[in-house]
Amino acid sequence: MATAIFEDAREGKNDFIPLFFPYDVVPGRDDDWYEHTRRNIPDRELAKLSPDLYMSKNYPRTIEEALSGAESIVVFDKKALNYMQDEVVRSEINLSWEDFPNDTYHIYKDFHIGNFYIAGSDVSEGVLGDFAVTAILDVKSGEVVADIMSRELAPEKFALYSYNLLKHYHSPLWWIEENIFGRTVILKALELGYPKHKIGARSKDKLGFHTGEQSRWDIFGQLIPAINDNQIRIYNSEGLNQFYGVIRNTKKKGKIEAQSGKHDDYVIAVGLAWLKKDDVITTLPGGSKPIDTLHLDESTNQDIIDKWIKGE
Repeated sequence: MATAIFEDAREGKNDFIPLFFPYDVVPGRDDDWYEHTRRNIPDRELAKLSPDLYMSKNYPRTIEEALSGAESIVVFDKKALNYMQDEVVRSEINLSWEDFPNDTYHIYKDFHIGNFYIAGSDVSEGVLGDFAVTAILDVKSGEVVADIMSRELAPEKFALYSYNLLKHYHSPLWWIEENIFGRTVILKALELGYPKHKIGARSKDKLGFHTGEQSRWDIFGQLIPAINDNQIRIYNSEGLNQFYGVIRNTKKKGKIEAQSGKHDDYVIAVGLAWLKKDDVITTLPGGSKPIDTLHLDESTNQDIIDKWIKGE
């Protein structure tokens, strides 16, 4: 009610005079006070708000911030996110390969025979704007076992780095967001020799995942309950932080998007992998009957295992 009256006053639709006072008009409220207050918000006070949205609503700095904070709610359960933050793996597997610089590649759980993987990529221009992200998901455990997250990698280089990381995981099914930069990544991946049948395709002739209004709903429709029910585990603290800033914007008919000034690139990459995880075949040909090594010669047995690992 108060918000509606204030907005009408700004537009001259009523007889009220709109007045706004930012949080720092009160003596003693400076930047240090703001950050201290933000860090110490009780959980019972946050409810459905992220810390940023709570501060925007209760201690706004501008009129726009005050109004936008009141119109948005976060979609991911902060308790589930906080639990994952507490469990973030701090000691990564350090692979000292020449093509695997540790400041670009993050490996949390190494490749294991018998595990099944899928990758999702959200692609950016690589000029310090949005993040380019490739996330590799263990289909059965729900763990993001490895990732790349950078604001500096151009699409061609991002494709190369992703190719190297995915090759370490035996080239799993790879779904790439098919935007203007994603098409470059797809072409580069094929040029590098990534198996075409391992690149996700929305039709026979169209590789990649086209992110539109409906497909975003598909991603978040699967991702939100999975995160809130602790079915997914993320070990990248910076990537996990993006989940706190994803909101349902009531001014845009409930559109789910990143809060103004925030990013959702890691969220989309993980969501894409989660949405498409059922495309991964997780059983041996002929059902779950174990391989009887006593009745196979060594070369035949190895051939079956190799095909299984490659997903053939």
